[in-house]
Amino acid sequence: FSVRQQPTHLRTSTTMMKLFVLLGVALALLLSSTAAGSRYTSIDAADDEEVVGKVLADPLVGTKLGTVRERFCAELSDGAEGQASEALKWIEDQTRTLESGHFLTGHLPASVLQTLVMLQKAKRVLEIGSYTGYSAVAMAAAGAEVTTIDSFEGDSSSKGILLEGIRRSGLPVKLEEGKALDVLARLEKDGSARFDFVFIDADKSQQIDYYEFLMGHPRLLSPDGAICVDNTLWYSRVLNPSVLAGDEVTQAIMAFNRHVREDPRSFVTVIPLRDGLTVIQRRRQEAQ
Repeated sequence: FSVRQQPTHLRTSTTMMKLFVLLGVALALLLSSTAAGSRYTSIDAADDEEVVGKVLADPLVGTKLGTVRERFCAELSDGAEGQASEALKWIEDQTRTLESGHFLTGHLPASVLQTLVMLQKAKRVLEIGSYTGYSAVAMAAAGAEVTTIDSFEGDSSSKGILLEGIRRSGLPVKLEEGKALDVLARLEKDGSARFDFVFIDADKSQQIDYYEFLMGHPRLLSPDGAICVDNTLWYSRVLNPSVLAGDEVTQAIMAFNRHVREDPRSFVTVIPLRDGLTVIQRRRQEAQ
């Protein structure tokens, strides 16, 4: 018997179909690979040795990935330049030698403060809690005159670093030494300076008192003034009810958080930066 051969046009059609199937498989594999790459998230990064490696988690941030992310953001963020930058580097180096050196503001929070000062177009800035002067010099580098308050109780070593850092920066930073509420009362009575921006990083048990004094004295805080408060997450202790119940400092911070959140005069934003940064702006009707 004889075998009939397939017509040429059928053989060509079959070959083309096989080719299309192969192309389809290749495309599917390519799309699958691309999709897998696009599914990589922070959850994956948290376990990725190429990302977290041998990094030690920062106690304020709490995780290796959070620590890496903040360092990455710090590297991409601007800061002071020239003489001010050199002064900040000197302050940082000196502060690291202190037992309390971990209280240093650092580059990324300082960059955020500088941004807030510039966005606020602040000409005069008040700081409650100077420590070694890193944040005061940084805010002055953003173009503002800074008045910083501190009593230096229990940590007199920071005062020398502060004063020398100010001198090295050549910027308009003035120290008002004394208990914060006493100095605030004196500044308000004097009436010579109204502040556009206030940064609070001081006694946590008195934060509500500082806030209420500022909000209640328009000769001290301008109608459009903003207040920024540090450490409002307090090592994340505010998240744990059992810690909250047994820690007076944590209780004071949480009381402050609730106080400003429930105050109809203010618009509040809590930023999970470092140990928590709360930005408070008067609402428009309150500012008018």
